[in-house]
Amino acid sequence: MARIINELTGRVRGKVGNLVYRITNGNTSLSALPTSRKIDNSSGAVVRKNRFKLTVKFTKAINSLWSLKYFWKMHSDETIDIKKSAFVKIFKKNYPYTSTGVLSDSIYLVPFFGFEADATSVTVNDHDITSIFAALGTKTGIDTTVETRAKLCAVFYFNSPVDPALSPFYFLSLESDPISLSLTNPMTFNITLVDAESKLIAAYSDKKLFIAMVTLDAEGNPVHYSDTFIHS
Repeated sequence: MARIINELTGRVRGKVGNLVYRITNGNTSLSALPTSRKIDNSSGAVVRKNRFKLTVKFTKAINSLWSLKYFWKMHSDETIDIKKSAFVKIFKKNYPYTSTGVLSDSIYLVPFFGFEADATSVTVNDHDITSIFAALGTKTGIDTTVETRAKLCAVFYFNSPVDPALSPFYFLSLESDPISLSLTNPMTFNITLVDAESKLIAAYSDKKLFIAMVTLDAEGNPVHYSDTFIHS
């Protein structure tokens, strides 16, 4: 209940019904009591929370790779305003593809369709990830007088941990060092793994590797991106 703190001025502090009186720096303010909300622990609510959490984690993983974040920041379409942040755009684009609580193969690592890149071989071991791409060809829209190098951006998605004490899912953001770009010859990208990353890979039984190639100009700025390629 409220109490009078100054009998001459009649100023009060405390609760009166659904209202709260406060005195801050000599000024009295009045606000409504916050309404209590019952926590929804139904199976449907749990599914929605897990789906939201999964999409947020995946969004953070993409957003942490500067080259991919650049493309998302510049992207807009009929449903996404270019003024929105890259994080919001990534989340909005991919949320429909996490409805089952796992990432579907329709997920977008990049904002839209990119140039076609065929990963003929993807090898993951304790030390590195090696991806070999077939020759891109001349129909990619890539200008080799401007785009002189390329690199591989990757997000590793893990679920079904071997140890139940671990998080039910985890993301690892990776990228290769840039290599010389060629349209006529195969290209090999290598991502070196540190010990902690190798242990993480071994700690989960189900894995998906989402990768996309990014072309770079002479200053290292991203120019074009490939389609999302999935290895599992």
